[in-house]
Amino acid sequence: TTIKTKYRSATNGIWSDVATWESSYDDGSTWQAATDIPHEISIGTLISSTDTVTVNASILPAGFSMAEGSKVILNTGADFSKPISGAGTITIQAASNNRYTSTITGATTVNVIIAKTGSYVSNEWTIQFKCTMPANAQVNVSTILVSPEKAGYAINNTVVANAKVNLSENIRLLGFYNQNLTPAIGELTGVTSSTIENVPSNTNAVTYSIGGLNTDAIFNGTFENMTGFTGALNINKVGTGTWTLTGASDLFSSGSLNVNAGKVIMNGSIDSTAVPVTVAAGATLAGNGILGGATTVNGTLEGKLNFGSDLSLNGTTNLSVDGFAATQFDSISVAGNVTNGGTLNVTVNAVAPAINTAIRLIKAGTYTGSFTTVNVPANYTYDNATGVLTYTLGTNLAGSTNSKLNVYPTITRNVVHIEGENIASVQVVNLVGQIVKETGVNSNRTTINLNNMPTGSYLVKVRFVDNEIEVKRILFCN
Repeated sequence: TTIKTKYRSATNGIWSDVATWESSYDDGSTWQAATDIPHEISIGTLISSTDTVTVNASILPAGFSMAEGSKVILNTGADFSKPISGAGTITIQAASNNRYTSTITGATTVNVIIAKTGSYVSNEWTIQFKCTMPANAQVNVSTILVSPEKAGYAINNTVVANAKVNLSENIRLLGFYNQNLTPAIGELTGVTSSTIENVPSNTNAVTYSIGGLNTDAIFNGTFENMTGFTGALNINKVGTGTWTLTGASDLFSSGSLNVNAGKVIMNGSIDSTAVPVTVAAGATLAGNGILGGATTVNGTLEGKLNFGSDLSLNGTTNLSVDGFAATQFDSISVAGNVTNGGTLNVTVNAVAPAINTAIRLIKAGTYTGSFTTVNVPANYTYDNATGVLTYTLGTNLAGSTNSKLNVYPTITRNVVHIEGENIASVQVVNLVGQIVKETGVNSNRTTINLNNMPTGSYLVKVRFVDNEIEVKRILFCN
């Protein structure tokens, strides 16, 4: 009769050393020092909490478990094709140039430590992590190498599709094979020295789809084409979350950035004019960074972005004005031509400026086309040919077009009376555009006290409930 044996680690040690293990012959009720190591007919093998087990050769069990806080070190010759059942946080250190193909389940956090730089040999990366990670798990990738050495984390199309990947210092995210790849990453974050790269090819492309978990994330690293290779590096933002990019991707020279869904906040830079950007309908591009390539926006554009080539606007452009100084309003800078189209929405969150104050919301080399719809506040105009927003106040100093509006006296020492039907509000504005008095109106007649105001001319701006505006000039003599 075959005795069914369970094993668990009793200490830090080597997998092949019997002293590393305890065994149980009664399904875990009692344990004793093992007389052999886990084998192919073991009914369970556990790396215990806080223990580190080093694997130097292929292991025989069909799989094994890792407790919270446990660690396995995989050296040259280690077989990592067996499934792992984890709990809580587990750590896997890849100490050799091997392929690690397995399925990891159960763990909430998987710390992957890479101890070799890795390289492409016969078109394959020497350290491959084709380990399917648990759904929604946090996968933290780091290295024990010292800068400037960097370690490559090579993945295939699906292994981290449902995981949250964080790249630590000096980690390169790569395709595992020199071919056209489409790796999916549920969420991606990273520090400034981390990179997302293409494969070493002038013809094959790698297309990363990032964001499928629909979460918000910040990537502080950069996109980079390997030196000497022009194979395209395509970055596709998917999912409904917001992905913020802060790195300066100076070495990203071939490929594309595509916002297919959700939102990308570009606060970093992609300087190359050879990297086009596309924003799909329903997606959003925002930020204050730089995009060098020709950009087409079929979705929504926001912020203070700088474009190094042409910009085509086909969706919705949302710009906000919080003030009229240079740094207080959203502005779009375009080195080439801007093609206006779609809808422009301008929101002004500031006190009205002096009459005829003008600010340039879109600064371009040349302008073509017109926005189909322009939504700006009352008393502002937008010029498609110059990108300029102007405050006009909309004054009608020749007289009211509403015969029932009466503002008197027009020369006064104390008060002014306003009479009319359906009046919503009244403002008194000085000739530099500042509102000096303001009131809502609940009847057909209101009186405004002008005492203590400087002598001079003022405009009484009357807004009706249908948003029509009439303006009368008065003279206040203190």
